Amino acid sequence: LVHTSGVLEKFDVTNLRRELLCSGHGRPARTREPRGGSVTKGNVFAGSSNSVQSFLDKPTERSSVPRKLLSFLKRHGAFPEAYRPELWQLLLQLPQNSQAYASVVDASPGTLFHAQFLAKRAEVPGSEECRRLCKAIAALATWAPILADFPDFSRMAAPFVRVFDRDEVLGFEICAFVAINWVRPWLEEFPHAPLDVLTPTRELLKAADAELFAHLEDMCDMRESVLWPLFRTGLSECLPKETWLAVWDHVLACWHKPHLLGAAIVAVLCCLRSALLCVSSQQPSLFSSIVRQRQVLPAAQVLEQFFLIRTLLLSNKMQNAM
Repeated sequence: LVHTSGVLEKFDVTNLRRELLCSGHGRPARTREPRGGSVTKGNVFAGSSNSVQSFLDKPTERSSVPRKLLSFLKRHGAFPEAYRPELWQLLLQLPQNSQAYASVVDASPGTLFHAQFLAKRAEVPGSEECRRLCKAIAALATWAPILADFPDFSRMAAPFVRVFDRDEVLGFEICAFVAINWVRPWLEEFPHAPLDVLTPTRELLKAADAELFAHLEDMCDMRESVLWPLFRTGLSECLPKETWLAVWDHVLACWHKPHLLGAAIVAVLCCLRSALLCVSSQQPSLFSSIVRQRQVLPAAQVLEQFFLIRTLLLSNKMQNAM
């Protein structure tokens, strides 16, 4: 469904710019963009809206869109919230195939009750948001029935549905996109944890922070208690909204490198190292609690660690170890 043919011309950058301008977004004054690729506290979103509008103002070849958006992320750290749905749609080339989505929805009434149960597990506040999530999960469970039994998939899907809260079709398509590119390899050993996916991330943590790695190895089953909960929820439980969105901006921008989600998870663990190192052998259950509770982690702090981990991942020594 994600790769099905559709009227992709409507997602041409020029047409998108016209739609945004017609919806009330005026053209801002041009400002000089900050140089450099580092993200520091306080400038994660600085000047980003003006740069997005400047990008949309220029006719752009479809093949160059990912490269230009990656360059934007290096300068600003994250996409501005007002433009994120359109930019994710452009970046992933979601077809917005309403006909295909309607056929899935028509075939999904039998899964609606189970979807309501899954939506409650996601602890989504507000009846309207819960209704949208129920409908999306019901459609996804019809499209791929195994997702209905996958633990925490509703928690992973909820923030993606929230980003496209005004468009049910795109909300479904991005969840299907995530399922295809990240969740599908996890299902090979379902219902057990996917050790083939978790082991490289474990080795990456060992290279990034040997002290934290040794502590987690001694105190708990790191792959089951720490890494797997972070993977299967897509970091949606431990990160605040703004930080989660910024991290997934980078993960989706490099969607053809799904292992970068592991790099993001290692970055989050490095940011939580003080809390994790304080857990003693008498409290092993606290590890799961820490990674499954909302933490105060600014986007700039997590992204700084993510860039360091990504650089480490590109080193020849780390590639051989992986």
